[in-house]
Amino acid sequence: MNYNVHVNVLKSPTKEGNMKVKIGKRFDGRPVELVPHEVIPVDSLPKCNFCEKTAEFDFKTNVGPWANGCEQHWRMYRGHRELGIGKGQLWVDRKTVEEVIRVG
Repeated sequence: MNYNVHVNVLKSPTKEGNMKVKIGKRFDGRPVELVPHEVIPVDSLPKCNFCEKTAEFDFKTNVGPWANGCEQHWRMYRGHRELGIGKGQLWVDRKTVEEVIRVG
């Protein structure tokens, strides 16, 4: 099952009125826009606390403690469906982040 993060992005306008946004890549290569407190660049992605896959999520579980998890285990154990402060974050590798300009 694919999970696409749909979030409101803080964008900064250029002189021409275009928008600069930061885009990172998820572990599987899908692009995602960075959003404060929701989609966060990190230096390296840890392992999932439940299996050996790479963890893209840091999240509050439905049993209380926080965990690092792959998408499958985030879906199984998440305490919230949304990302944000007190809920969870999607991590992207800092090396994949680039600033792009969106026209109009």
